[in-house]
Amino acid sequence: MKNKINLFIVFIILHYSVQSVYSQEQIIIQTPNGTDVIAWINLPPLTPKEMQMWYNYMELNYPNAEIIAPPCAQYACHGYAWHTSATGQEVIITDEGARIYFSEEDMSYLEVDEPWFENYWNHVKKIYYSAFGNEHSAVYHSGSYYEPVYYSKWNDGPLVKHEENYCPYFEDFSSIKYYESNYTASIKKKYLFFDEISGLENFPNPFNPNTTISYGLRGKIVSPHIDIYNLKGQKIKTLALEEKEGKNSIIWTGTDENDSEVGTGIYFYRLTNNGKSGKIRKMMLLK
Repeated sequence: MKNKINLFIVFIILHYSVQSVYSQEQIIIQTPNGTDVIAWINLPPLTPKEMQMWYNYMELNYPNAEIIAPPCAQYACHGYAWHTSATGQEVIITDEGARIYFSEEDMSYLEVDEPWFENYWNHVKKIYYSAFGNEHSAVYHSGSYYEPVYYSKWNDGPLVKHEENYCPYFEDFSSIKYYESNYTASIKKKYLFFDEISGLENFPNPFNPNTTISYGLRGKIVSPHIDIYNLKGQKIKTLALEEKEGKNSIIWTGTDENDSEVGTGIYFYRLTNNGKSGKIRKMMLLK
């Protein structure tokens, strides 16, 4: 198993060191209970050689796992488990983004303390692995509580049908947590709209301690504002804007909602007007 994990991790590092350079198109999706989650879309496709590497890996290490969909970089394990499997919208979600779905603040999913009961499949919807320094999400598919079967996306490898202990993320059963749904609203696709938004940028970037965010509004202007997020996808500040058409700007002073200074790091911001949001932009605070 150790050799399988090492091979798997090496492939991830080699591929994502390249992919991360291009992973700049970000959007906001929402959990079923309405919490914002930062996601990534439209990553470049895998090359035929990269896809074949995955097929070779599967044949060598997991010949009994059933490949449901081919390797691709457009979505990965967390995106598939928490969003894509319900909406069809292919996204990448980080470990931090995935944890929002079962966080105390959101609670779209609740942990099942004792999953081994007869009506297991009526309760457990997702499982979450945490082993070997990696985190992984899977969706319950079928089977009894003795032999449950899951769907999960193995990084940018294939979408796979497998038993819970037959994947590179499994160490032992103590490293798995089980979750049931805790929401009534359906999970929806959430793309970003640009009809009434334009020209979002900030200068200077990087900055210390202030930066000026420029933006444009047009058409119907209702409750315009800019939300600022930290690298974990947590909203730390909302800047209310004038309901004024045309180009304008606002200064962010590097503080959160409590007017406390935030630390050095990367931050994301997006403009919303009339309930519609534009693309996410990135800025860096250097102290």
